[in-house]
Amino acid sequence: MELIICEIRQSKFSYLHFACFLLLPPILLETSVLTQCDAIYTTFALLAFYFALKHRSIPCFICLGLSFAIKLQFLLIVPMIFIMLIIKDKDGKKYLSWKWVWLAPCMYIINFIPLFCGESLINLLKVYFLQFDSVKQLSMNSDNLPWLFDYFLDFPYNYSVYLILVVVFSIIGISLTIGLLFLILRVNHRQTLTTIDIVRYALCFAMMMVYFMPKMHDRYFFIGFVLSIIWLITEPSKWHSLIGAMISTALGFSFLNETFLCYELLINLGYIKVNNKLFLSIYKKVRNLKFFSFILNTIVLISLITPIIINEVKTHKKQKLSWKIDKKIEQQ
Repeated sequence: MELIICEIRQSKFSYLHFACFLLLPPILLETSVLTQCDAIYTTFALLAFYFALKHRSIPCFICLGLSFAIKLQFLLIVPMIFIMLIIKDKDGKKYLSWKWVWLAPCMYIINFIPLFCGESLINLLKVYFLQFDSVKQLSMNSDNLPWLFDYFLDFPYNYSVYLILVVVFSIIGISLTIGLLFLILRVNHRQTLTTIDIVRYALCFAMMMVYFMPKMHDRYFFIGFVLSIIWLITEPSKWHSLIGAMISTALGFSFLNETFLCYELLINLGYIKVNNKLFLSIYKKVRNLKFFSFILNTIVLISLITPIIINEVKTHKKQKLSWKIDKKIEQQ
């Protein structure tokens, strides 16, 4: 994270930023309490992002491939990498070269190391596909749009309804991601893309994909949270601080809720003994905060996408005005 900030601000490495980041509640809950590995794939994804900013294609795609080998959620950063393959910097130089893209899928080969320990090749090839149908829920504790349907449809519900909703939300999520991708490329097709814009767009993709796609865990917002911190430090303002705080608060509540779910499982299994009345009262209060987290994520997404749409409308108006002026000049 700090490397990206240093590259954008052209400043020295700040140990204060680094230390404060590690002590943020979502970071502590995700890594220490829930013991999840999202920080690992996020590290490689952000390294790929950093090398892209440095115009270094080979290490960029190697890191992107390593992120892919660790977790499929590396896809959250892929749309921005794709844009950086097309858009040029302020000096007219492309950020990345297409000829090194093949390095990313090649890095997946490290996942075949278990073959030497007797693991089946078929099992290794289908590991990501098996995750899709492991749990039949639209949302895995993520405060996104499919979570509302999970909540109001009172899970478990009819399997055919579940499949239809998964397909519908998948189409919505993919369509909106592609639409935003083309919108950003259209807005910037005659101009260069600043590093601040790149961070903002990367944050927008990371938040939007998790918000609309089905079967998302709450921790998939993790990479969006890290990008919001980078954006806040590189372009500080009251509004950006508010967005960063909302993402942090929403993610913190989600992780807190997941922590209670883990403790509930341990209590049911008999590993932990607590006052059940006290536990249930606290747990219900945390559950009620899920709606608040959902509202925060919705506000953040709207505030991120709205400026892009406004920019496109302004660009389109300027384009139409220039066309009219050109026609008048030709007629004269």
